[in-house]
Amino acid sequence: MLKQYKEAIEKSNIISKTDTKGIITFVNDEFCKISGYSKEELLGKNHNIVRHPDVPSENFKFLWDT
Repeated sequence: MLKQYKEAIEKSNIISKTDTKGIITFVNDEFCKISGYSKEELLGKNHNIVRHPDVPSENFKFLWDT
């Protein structure tokens, strides 16, 4: 049953995981579809790679500082 919940969540949500420095350590297939990047292009990169250029980086300072 837990496996079914995991599959349902991964197919209906975009999911990314980073380390404490903002380096992407996991993305699901939906995240790749939305971002337009492959897993290989995302893993090991800073999460800023998917930040829209119109959004100031200062908006994310609090997020990364917590």
